[in-house]
Amino acid sequence: MIKIFQEKQNQVKAYLRRLEKDFYEKCHNELSEVEKQIADFDERCNKLKTEISDHGEEWCKAIKIVVKKLTSQVSKVENQHKETLNSSKEKLQQSLHKVQQYMEQITGILRSNNIAKHLNINTDFEPEFTIPPKFDIVLPIFSKLSKPEDLISARFGSLAFHSDEPTPSMIKDILYKPEVITMFKTRYDFHLYNLTSQSNMRIWTSGDHCVMKMFNSNQGVYIKSIKTLSGHRPESIAITKTGQLVYTDYHDRSVNILKNGKFRPLYELENWIPHGVCSTSSGHILVVMVRDDYKQSKVVRYVGFKEKQTIFSYKGIPLFSSGDFYRYITENKNLDICVSDQRAGAVVVVNDAGELRFRYTGHTRVPKNEPFDPRGIATDSRSNILAADIINHCVHIIDKNGQFIRYLDCGLINPWGLCTDENDLLFVAQYKNKNVVVISFMQ
Repeated sequence: MIKIFQEKQNQVKAYLRRLEKDFYEKCHNELSEVEKQIADFDERCNKLKTEISDHGEEWCKAIKIVVKKLTSQVSKVENQHKETLNSSKEKLQQSLHKVQQYMEQITGILRSNNIAKHLNINTDFEPEFTIPPKFDIVLPIFSKLSKPEDLISARFGSLAFHSDEPTPSMIKDILYKPEVITMFKTRYDFHLYNLTSQSNMRIWTSGDHCVMKMFNSNQGVYIKSIKTLSGHRPESIAITKTGQLVYTDYHDRSVNILKNGKFRPLYELENWIPHGVCSTSSGHILVVMVRDDYKQSKVVRYVGFKEKQTIFSYKGIPLFSSGDFYRYITENKNLDICVSDQRAGAVVVVNDAGELRFRYTGHTRVPKNEPFDPRGIATDSRSNILAADIINHCVHIIDKNGQFIRYLDCGLINPWGLCTDENDLLFVAQYKNKNVVVISFMQ
């Protein structure tokens, strides 16, 4: 019994040593590491919050400076007009006093019985009294942003996540399983290229033909069609902020707009060939184009009938590829300009000042394992960017900072044109079978 007891005791001691070495010490070491990690994490989070807060203070100071500048300008205009108004007031008071004195003088004569003074009053005489001319005061108009929080969010800064995997905050509004709502035929003879969304559940489509067709986007019912001016197929189509259809014509180098049921040239280009076109939230027209020798590409912003901005390089480096390839364009909700550049195999995103924000050249786990081959491009209400990948039969979704979120495949075949509507439904033009697929991808 003593021997058995000693053996058991030795076994327990050995077991205790193993516990101490294999678990307790490791657990203690891991606990120390986690405590250090927590302390470091707290410090880094506090530092990040302080950095954001300090940047906010800088913005507050900058906003105060802008407010002070604008109010100073109003005060200057106010002083100028007040000076004129006060001068006018003084002249009117003087004239009023003179008229009053003259009237009192005549009234005194009328009350008297002096016949000679009565006869000397000249009723045809109009005394000269100064009445300054009236003038309208025109004050400057303060143009407020409709959603200043969107512009501030876009310009203030953002958090960039360094992992290739989407974070929960990125995908919280993206459905895990996107749903195909419907699919309808457009019945173009050859290929289907582009589509653009209009209000009241209407979409315009264009294919390898001079005719553009309108459909009911809910049921796919054909509504009407219209031909291009030149008889050639449109290169790209878009809807303006006022609801008018615009298309670019590769062959006659024009941008055309539909008004009162007829197309008319909006811009006629010299030495440049237009590709993609879009209308911005401010009502401007953006056109991506290539020089007729195919050696340079650029984006031009038109305000009314005038060219207001040209974007072709950043820090001396061309932003877009050259050559005769497809290029499409859209504006993000945060006012970034997004260009789908086929030859570069990239989505190029610049801010509204033309400064490069990022290039997206695809993600490693592409469904068909082919290089990114972008075509149509669109954005949603969350400022995500959607790009059609014709070779990999899918749509890439990336966030406004260029971070990959996910693919939409849903059985797509050669997706080309893209657009979204006010409900964040995605419309996909399938190049070869000429069908439009309607996908719900947002919560």
